[in-house]
Amino acid sequence: MESVTGSHRVTYSEGMLAKMTIKGQVIDVVDNQIAGIQLLRYPGFFAISTVGDIYVSDRTACTVIQMDRTLHITKTFTSPMLASPRGIVSVSTNQLLVADRNSHSIVVLNPINGTVTHLLGPTDGIQKPRAVAWCPASKKLYVSGGERHTAVSVFCLK
Repeated sequence: MESVTGSHRVTYSEGMLAKMTIKGQVIDVVDNQIAGIQLLRYPGFFAISTVGDIYVSDRTACTVIQMDRTLHITKTFTSPMLASPRGIVSVSTNQLLVADRNSHSIVVLNPINGTVTHLLGPTDGIQKPRAVAWCPASKKLYVSGGERHTAVSVFCLK
């Protein structure tokens, strides 16, 4: 997985999350082996907020991890609604949208107070969501999922 922000990119590979320049020079690293504990079990997706915080969904640990710009873990979020968090997108400084595959739902995570609330679920047509994308201009949420990850649903949110 990889994300580009400004002149830096963040990438995850084989137990290591690295922040690099666009040219590939490593700036900061979070490494399970260096830490001596398994910080990241099976991260799948991440998002970068407008203030530069990095959020990583870890589907095996059933958590969302918050890191600062230097990749230091600042918070870990858990909830029964985070049974298998996958896609994650930053909507604002106090809202992340997280696709949770096992609960067939999209939840709102408030990183300021740690609350997790239900937004969309099976009754809205959500089935095994994998990824989410948000368009602030149109106020539309795009959710991919389904058995073979081939379905894309579009929701208008206010």
